[in-house]
Amino acid sequence: MDVTPTDERDVPLSSQERNSRLLRHILQQKAARNCTVHEIDQFDALSQPAAVTLLGMGEDGHFASIFPDINNLHAVVDLSTRRRTFKIQTAANPALRTTLSLSALCHTKLIILLAFGEKKLSVIEHPQGLPIEHVFKQLKTPVEIIWSP
Repeated sequence: MDVTPTDERDVPLSSQERNSRLLRHILQQKAARNCTVHEIDQFDALSQPAAVTLLGMGEDGHFASIFPDINNLHAVVDLSTRRRTFKIQTAANPALRTTLSLSALCHTKLIILLAFGEKKLSVIEHPQGLPIEHVFKQLKTPVEIIWSP
């Protein structure tokens, strides 16, 4: 199994805050110990469509590091872009991050969105004007929503 984070904090590879490090720690235990966790900048090398893209969502409707207040939201969610990654930094989230574009996230057979809590259910039901709306509106890849209180 190959795994690539959908977004990453731009911190050293050894940092506790790095998503890829956390994925390695969690997935390479027990049954998933033979998985390969790739760094986000290696995503271009993975030319085959992914089987599944697993997304979480914030109460502000962000997914990956595609926040509502990014300057280049239109470019990041443009399904026709050939760019796989974008650098993200916002006033609300000042740490520099790298995120996969929506185009890259849709290079999969299925998108699964995990969401927990009543506030996130409200976002799912009324996504207008929020980044997650772009995931729901695209027709390239089926989206399955798994919500739990």
